Amino acid sequence: MKRCSELDDTGARRKKKAVHKTATSDDKKLMTTLKKLGVTAIPAIEEVNMFKENGEVIHFVNPKVCNSTRPHRFTMCRTHVTTCMTMIVRDLA
Repeated sequence: MKRCSELDDTGARRKKKAVHKTATSDDKKLMTTLKKLGVTAIPAIEEVNMFKENGEVIHFVNPKVCNSTRPHRFTMCRTHVTTCMTMIVRDLA
């Protein structure tokens, strides 16, 4: 037997609409959380390379870079690509 909360006035079953999240809404939530922590954005950074100990490089193109002055931490938002160090050196030459 159906519960009363699952039925509408006519006795038909109510359907829930699926809410689809987009990447932009997740990005906005992240930025509002970072603002609450006192993080400020650094404009005009074209690319960021982070070098790992095993010789791989995490490469960000046009990232959103934010910093927090108190704990000296940086955050990078956007997609990244992990490549070998030889690929990055070849692109620089």
